[in-house]
Amino acid sequence: MGEKIAVIGAGVIGCAVAFALAREGHRVDLIDRAAPANAGASFGNVGHIAAELVQPLPSRALVFGFWRELYAFGGALDVPLKRLPAFAPWAIGFARAAWRREKNTRALAPLVRPAAAETEQLLRAVGRGDLIRRNGHYQVWFGAAARRRADAEADDMRRHDIPVQAMEHDVLQPIASAAGATHSAGLWFPDSAHVLDPQHVAQAFADAARAAGTQILRGDVRTLARAGSGVIVHTAEANAHYDAAVVCAGPWSAPLLAPFGLRAPLEAAHGYHVELAGHDAAVPAPLVYVDSSVLVTPMAGRLRASSYMEFAALGAAPDARKPQRLRRRLAQLGYRCDADGPSWHGARPVLPDYLPGIGRAPGEARVFYAIGHQHIGLTLAPVTAELIAALVCARTPRHDVAAFDLRRFGSAA
Repeated sequence: MGEKIAVIGAGVIGCAVAFALAREGHRVDLIDRAAPANAGASFGNVGHIAAELVQPLPSRALVFGFWRELYAFGGALDVPLKRLPAFAPWAIGFARAAWRREKNTRALAPLVRPAAAETEQLLRAVGRGDLIRRNGHYQVWFGAAARRRADAEADDMRRHDIPVQAMEHDVLQPIASAAGATHSAGLWFPDSAHVLDPQHVAQAFADAARAAGTQILRGDVRTLARAGSGVIVHTAEANAHYDAAVVCAGPWSAPLLAPFGLRAPLEAAHGYHVELAGHDAAVPAPLVYVDSSVLVTPMAGRLRASSYMEFAALGAAPDARKPQRLRRRLAQLGYRCDADGPSWHGARPVLPDYLPGIGRAPGEARVFYAIGHQHIGLTLAPVTAELIAALVCARTPRHDVAAFDLRRFGSAA
């Protein structure tokens, strides 16, 4: 009989981890205050399996030119003024990470490059291979500098062993014409992919975990406490003892890990999406309008368009201006998009260096964590689940996880 393990957080990471542990023969409780994938980024992300995002976001160019990306100047980045004092330490950590980008890329890239194949493999294993499409993705630029910018992106991708091809003219031209662009350039990334509904992906992992014996429990986990080598999970409803616990609670993870000496400087990078029901796709794959910081993905019966990186407080209300601006931009790009309509916003958990946190807390208690997957939680869910299962079972992981240890940020006060 396997160990009794609590997995805290039922987003796509937590659901995949629960399935991986249950498949190893452990008795798993998957605990969240909401139903699996019913809240947060796992519900509302844009469905792109981003096998090209091998480089963490912090870069010297972004540090010195971030102002060009600010929402006030038409960009996707927004830090509310009232949050600046609280946000400043995280921003300093981001800037420091820009000087370690090459090293951090070497740690992250082996997890990201095979993501499309590994996601398809896991979805087939749970009987939902129908949810993924392996059509790659496209990126387009408009304006006089479009070709130069596309060529620079292609050169950078090839330096990191990411396959990329120039977009064929008969594919690019209708997209440019719809946007009224005289000059355009585009790239196709054949090794990425997308899913038809991110919520259904996480739910498929949860269903497979349940079929393997996992209990899915509704509860608000308040604290974790040591109990010898085990862990006591305190919820609003009850306390329960486990042989081990895995924290996958996204931006809510830091206070759960602090009692075990771990500092998790997470920020909530809020994103927004709108959907266009019944709208034809320009291409049968995610399409990134780089100049507009807009990603449009074809999903089941609709298109989903997403943008923005808003560093608002966790739990902050959505900013009504952002979906309105996104809708206007979609209309400018040639989509049939009403000025008003429903939208979604949710928080992505982000650490300052844009590397995930994957590892085990120090000490006797068997507390593990899989947090801070920034914009690529869906992309990294299969490999993260595999790595956590290896750590819990005291095996050497297939990939070195030293770079993802939260002790890189020092200890909790």
